[in-house]
Amino acid sequence: MKISLSEDHVYTVDDKVYPGVTTVIGDVYGRYPYPEGSAERGKHVHLATQLFDEDDLDETTLDPVVAGYLEGWKLFREEMAFTPTQIEMFVHNQTYGYCGTLDRIGTMQGKLYLLDIKSGVKEWHHRLQVAAYALCLPPDTIYKRASVYITAEGKYKLDYYINKQDYHDWLSTYRVYQIRRENNL
Repeated sequence: MKISLSEDHVYTVDDKVYPGVTTVIGDVYGRYPYPEGSAERGKHVHLATQLFDEDDLDETTLDPVVAGYLEGWKLFREEMAFTPTQIEMFVHNQTYGYCGTLDRIGTMQGKLYLLDIKSGVKEWHHRLQVAAYALCLPPDTIYKRASVYITAEGKYKLDYYINKQDYHDWLSTYRVYQIRRENNL
């Protein structure tokens, strides 16, 4: 199975198009009016954390704004003893037919975690996003779920997702997305 993502954020699996998790959430609940430049900043922050985790980052080339977020990520990794094992991994749920890109899987304080890295404000739907990614992973492995909110000031906040209802809420959201598509709504 080959999963790919195009520049315009379209996922394909073996040349068949599938909706992405963030597209589904945006279509069902509406797109949030993020501040100008925040999406671009988020891409740069994600790339910086990815290259750092892959031990392939030249920190002297970083924009000072991105450098602050990276410091928050480094502080999180150090204080929480997080060690990534999967970085920016494309995932696909064959049963329901959607895709996504999960940010990190790794160990933290002796437990296996699925983490989403955020460089913006906390939104209520982030728990659904992480639940959707978890449903793409093998069911025999138990992952704890959380988002890490890193800041330009080099700090972080960890938000744990422990409510199993998140999975049902995601599947309900996805079904609404499908109904809207089936009925041209």
